[in-house]
Amino acid sequence: MIHVSVNFVAPPAKGKPDPLDRLLTATWLRENARHISRRDDPESERLHVVFVGCTEWLSPALLEELGAVFIVSCETNRYERLAAEYADLIDSLGGAYTVFSFGFLRWLLIEELFDSAPVLCYDGDILHNVPLGALSRAFRGSTRTATSTAFASISSPDWFKGWRRNLALLNRDPAAFLGRHLSKLPYGMASFRASPEEYFAKFLIEAGEIPQDELGQDFPFWIVPQPHLLPRLYNFVETRASNAIPTPMQYNRIWGTDTLNGRSLAFWHMQKPFMSQLSALAVIRESDPRLDPGQIYPFNHYGSVGRDEKVRYADPYHARGGYSAVPGHLSGLARALIAAEKANAEQRVPPERNFFHPAFLYDYYFRKFDMSPLFNNRRWPKPNCWTDT
Repeated sequence: MIHVSVNFVAPPAKGKPDPLDRLLTATWLRENARHISRRDDPESERLHVVFVGCTEWLSPALLEELGAVFIVSCETNRYERLAAEYADLIDSLGGAYTVFSFGFLRWLLIEELFDSAPVLCYDGDILHNVPLGALSRAFRGSTRTATSTAFASISSPDWFKGWRRNLALLNRDPAAFLGRHLSKLPYGMASFRASPEEYFAKFLIEAGEIPQDELGQDFPFWIVPQPHLLPRLYNFVETRASNAIPTPMQYNRIWGTDTLNGRSLAFWHMQKPFMSQLSALAVIRESDPRLDPGQIYPFNHYGSVGRDEKVRYADPYHARGGYSAVPGHLSGLARALIAAEKANAEQRVPPERNFFHPAFLYDYYFRKFDMSPLFNNRRWPKPNCWTDT
């Protein structure tokens, strides 16, 4: 199978870091390249990293570093042509280089680039925990999203056909399309606006418009689309097979591979809420132990404090647990951490000294230490998930 990650370089924006800094903060591409290259066995399969957008901001040094491990290409012209085909939808989402527009369009680009060949598709903030070849073997012939579109295994061309067909409907008549699906959501349009692409995928999977194969109980890896939800294994689409990792869970790193209950995770999805847990723990351990609140919550929910009323829009199964929003008595700490992250970005603190940057977190949790300081009963917000370590 072909491995691919499509990423966009956002245009310059007033009051924000330059496009290259934003890319390196929002993705784990550089860290993933380093992680993959550290494996004892050389990879026979390589990840295609595709860039679109303001690719002139990509430095030669970065391209050389990524190109030593990945197959790197730039496909801005193709991407913008696809954006023009769905101009009404893309304009309503703020243009071709917003997160939500990109989420819809990347699948069309992948279909076109690889001619509907079987692919394994990853968000740019994924860090591979097992060899790519092992994932190819495990997913061969399978078509499914990981309940979130952070990852998808697509073997059937019908997936791409269903995506393109329904995206055209959404572009042409959004009211009619949403009218058929919004009634299934507890918060209607508020939910859809929170994560349009992932709710779009949910609609199509549950309506049978795109195929969704289930993984058997003997599947060799855990697929964890959103680590802060653990032990739950689903977010946008509930699975019929393994919905949760049995508790109490036990985390171990064995010869560089992270495991839960003795089974390897396929990858870590380093999205903002999970990164905020890792950052908060590192800040407390390294700079000011007096801040120690005991449990480490996902303090930063995409720029604001994670509250139930906000989080539930992007998690239709929020009431079933797995995500613990920040309790009131820790709001001040959460706001302080968010402010510190913003200040570090504004002051251009070097990545290796910036507690909130992927470069720091990779060095801290994958070179110096492992995840065990976070994954235990004292630290994890949901009670009794972990054995004490």
